[in-house]
Amino acid sequence: MNSKQQIQENAYSRPYHWFIDKKTKGGRDYFGYLGICLSFLNLYDKETARVLDAGCGDGRYLDELKKYGIKNIFGLDYSERATTFSKIFVPEAMVVTADL
Repeated sequence: MNSKQQIQENAYSRPYHWFIDKKTKGGRDYFGYLGICLSFLNLYDKETARVLDAGCGDGRYLDELKKYGIKNIFGLDYSERATTFSKIFVPEAMVVTADL
């Protein structure tokens, strides 16, 4: 593991996106961004759409996609620890560890 990967791994000591409080400024920003992204999906059929979350981290957005009704969800992240969290929290998603 190179130093860049080690920094990324260390950032995922816990699945921090799952603990964001919607009432904080950071939470409003984060969930506002998620809402904007989800609104674009209205242009697609939820049954046939295929969505890749490049940089999926701990899978928080993948879970939102699942709740929204997207059937084909994929995640990719540089951090093996992050993708492990994604696989645990969103087993419906196909998640891989890779460098973009």
